[in-house]
Amino acid sequence: MIDPSTNTLFVVVNTLENSGTSNIYRLHAIDLTTGNDKPGSPKVISASVHGSGGGSVNGTITFNATLQMNRPGLLLLNGVVYIGWGSHCDNHLSTYHGWVMGYSASTYQQVVVYNTTRNGYAGAIWESGQGLVADSNGAIYFMTGNGKFDTRVSPAVDLGDSFVKLSSQNSLKVLDYFTPFNQSCLDSGDVDLGSGGPVLIPTSPQELVGAGKQGRIYVVNKDSMGGYTADPNLNSSNCGTEGARTNVDHILQELPNKTVGGVWGSPSYWNSSAGQFVYFVGSGDHAKAFKLSNGLLPHTATSQSPESWGYPGGDVVISSNGSTPGTGIAWNIGSNGVLYAYDATNLGRELYNTSQNSSRDGLPSGSYSKYSVPTVANGEVFVGTHSTLDIFGLFKTTPPTLTSSSVSPNARPVGTSVTLSGSTFGATQGSSIVNFGNATANVTSWSNTSIVATVPSGLPTGPINVTVTVGGQTSNSQTFNVTTLSTPAYNNTGTSDDSNPTAASFDGHGNSYSAQALQGVGITPGSKVPFNGVTFTWPTPASGQPNNWQANGQVIPVSGGGTLAFLGASANGASTGTFTVHYSGGGTQTFNLTVSDWTLGGGTLSPSPGNQIVVTMPYRNTPTGKQTHKPYVFYIQVTLTVPSGQTIQSVQLPATESPGQIHIFAIGTK
Repeated sequence: MIDPSTNTLFVVVNTLENSGTSNIYRLHAIDLTTGNDKPGSPKVISASVHGSGGGSVNGTITFNATLQMNRPGLLLLNGVVYIGWGSHCDNHLSTYHGWVMGYSASTYQQVVVYNTTRNGYAGAIWESGQGLVADSNGAIYFMTGNGKFDTRVSPAVDLGDSFVKLSSQNSLKVLDYFTPFNQSCLDSGDVDLGSGGPVLIPTSPQELVGAGKQGRIYVVNKDSMGGYTADPNLNSSNCGTEGARTNVDHILQELPNKTVGGVWGSPSYWNSSAGQFVYFVGSGDHAKAFKLSNGLLPHTATSQSPESWGYPGGDVVISSNGSTPGTGIAWNIGSNGVLYAYDATNLGRELYNTSQNSSRDGLPSGSYSKYSVPTVANGEVFVGTHSTLDIFGLFKTTPPTLTSSSVSPNARPVGTSVTLSGSTFGATQGSSIVNFGNATANVTSWSNTSIVATVPSGLPTGPINVTVTVGGQTSNSQTFNVTTLSTPAYNNTGTSDDSNPTAASFDGHGNSYSAQALQGVGITPGSKVPFNGVTFTWPTPASGQPNNWQANGQVIPVSGGGTLAFLGASANGASTGTFTVHYSGGGTQTFNLTVSDWTLGGGTLSPSPGNQIVVTMPYRNTPTGKQTHKPYVFYIQVTLTVPSGQTIQSVQLPATESPGQIHIFAIGTK
């Protein structure tokens, strides 16, 4: 951590001394102009507090450098350097603690000490490397890991699995805290809160947003954090059910488990011209952006990256030219050792990754360091690895020139793909863009001579100019005709007459819905199917004719309200895919939906979360006749974030899904 006012670099160093028998921590204050320690530096780090907790002797707990580890980044606040402490893994669980120590940035003397569990144990502050957070009033915030939490003491003395607020005025006094109602479950299940760290958001009131290993997102008012609310119905046997509730804690908002993958890092925040966004990269999950509305997050991500990454996920870093539209870039280092860049307002639009030209840009093989975070400064991105410091920036480019046959086909509706041919586009997209008139297109493929782009939503029908901009230089234009979006043809025959069961194959194995069984529950070709406030129209084709969309990237016209609903089912197992909504103003929103298996695994499974059974039939047709595996039709909905003054224009079905196949019979809105 650097103090620019004194050109001092503060570093905590751990050395093994006395023939390998002693761990010693020192705080170094290094002169940036000489690289040498400043006078009075380094200082050996030690501390003690009064308490009866783990490792105490005669009512005193002494800092044990063998057990503790400086995991969080340092904080410089009002002339004091604050150091947070976790542990070396979970070794000696009953005797390590979380600590915060403050050292004068001028004399390097220790001035304050705080212990998270002075009458208990653990409560480490590690946050996967994020630094402690401070507000303009001098309060310090952090999140703790598994450890003792004493619900009987008020104010709380032992604060395992908690958001904590400390005063930096004269002493590190606990001003407020929030501890989830299921803290005992977090502790016993090793799904602690402290794998993540909080971000402080300048809303009104100011909010702390954070998540831990459960992927449950908490939005906390920093001035009234919520304390602890007990749930008398919670016990060790129902952590997975009662412990999953989101309406017990007294905080601003709590999103369910697995809203994001388990978090080993911290969320990021960006106040853009398009709104305020919070970003997460959970383990085993995509990078996800959530757009704040009235200080609250949507229950599903506003956008997400095409890629997902394994443990530990990552941390999004935003670079932008202030809030200037079109300049926000979201950076993340994947656990595969690749640096990615996305449009910060739409993570579904990848701008660049280092594997696109790995011989030039790739990080050294095997050098990826977990918990590493890119740093942006002076128009460059700095990436540290186990062996190198890699620096990324822009190259000068040659203005592009489109050929006369640059757009193919030259007439398509919005939401569909076209290919632009030309020259000197550059090997990778980077910050280059394709415009249809004034609307920027989403690009799915980019090379020096060919670009595949999606015709933006919201364009009027008729001719429009298409241009490519690379390095600030714009190509000559080509004329493209925007046509009316038509409903794509059905591509699967899912219903057969009982007298001719081989005329359909919903699942690709000759099995299908029975027309007579559907009629028995009130569904016939072209009939209305009301459910949950949405009135659907069942496909009109007769049995033996194509009557549903097996998802393959089709773009389907839709209009109406802010909730999008589907009638459908999956074949060969419940299936998950990414849907994309196109709005009249040109924007998009992506979301993942899981659609239940049409027979619920032959009656052995329950509907997937968010799926409701609309109708149940007593049998299905097979090539050899009726089979009493009950087939179902399901209702699935998603609440959209429709931009102000715009409407839904279309929805694009997933181009791929797994492990089975998603089938959609009808789409509606409300």
